[in-house]
Amino acid sequence: MTITRAEAESLLLRRCAGLMDLAGLDSENETGLNKDLHDPLVYALLSLGHSIADYALVSDTDMSAVTSTEMLSFLDLAEYRLLLNISENMSLVDVTLGPRKESYGQLGIRLKSRISDLSERIKVEHGIGVGNLEIGDLNLNFQTKGDDDLPYDS
Repeated sequence: MTITRAEAESLLLRRCAGLMDLAGLDSENETGLNKDLHDPLVYALLSLGHSIADYALVSDTDMSAVTSTEMLSFLDLAEYRLLLNISENMSLVDVTLGPRKESYGQLGIRLKSRISDLSERIKVEHGIGVGNLEIGDLNLNFQTKGDDDLPYDS
């Protein structure tokens, strides 16, 4: 069974709607046309090696390329990109008015920690972003031996 764009948007909104609100992003539209969720979906599809017919709009046809074994990777990658977008759009600062203090700047610190944790989880659980181990031959037969002809007169 494949996931539709609207279903993916719904899942991402369940994960990040509160933070999206704070960053001024659309956290309500889950009809498959949420422009603020487009970039995370593109990022996740491309990161998994899938192609997209139209980069301006991810369609259900593009989403059908995600297999059931890739689903968790896809959602985590999309959430990772969404959190980066939220971080880039967040402009909240600490406010002090008389005896009252609101530390909105703490949200940025917590968000960076969440991004770091998710990045590590993507590496550990999905193996994405981890280098590949390759094996090859190393030929050390390059030294001159006594029976080699020298190309010059000595």
